[in-house]
Amino acid sequence: MKFAKGQSGNPAGRKRGSRNKATALRDQLEADASALIRKAVELAKGGDVAALRMCLDRILPPLRAETSPQEIEAKGDDLASLASSIVREAVAGRISAEAAKELTAALSAVGRLKELCEFEQRLAALESKLKTADESFPQTPFGRR
Repeated sequence: MKFAKGQSGNPAGRKRGSRNKATALRDQLEADASALIRKAVELAKGGDVAALRMCLDRILPPLRAETSPQEIEAKGDDLASLASSIVREAVAGRISAEAAKELTAALSAVGRLKELCEFEQRLAALESKLKTADESFPQTPFGRR
């Protein structure tokens, strides 16, 4: 059965005062929040490892690696040499694995940009040669030959 435009498929609608289950659950949790927190702390103090982990996760933010400027000795100025130097520094423990990952990702982005610039230059050169070649052909009454 298809309803006409502007006509509801549920003309009576939702009953007044009714709410969906997610809203009702959220409201109940908000009402009991302080009691739930006290219980989690009580369980954590009692040795419940999961409750302890949950409490600590809320109290202490996760540790993040600190990044600081790194000096890397590179043997060569091409991207492959730089990437090899980064890996060598990470293996030697002079830079963190996370720093090495970020640096190689940056090198990869630089490589893609270089490729794009080189492609653009080659395309411009080819278009210029094509235009020059097209202009060198004589014009005939029926168009270019």
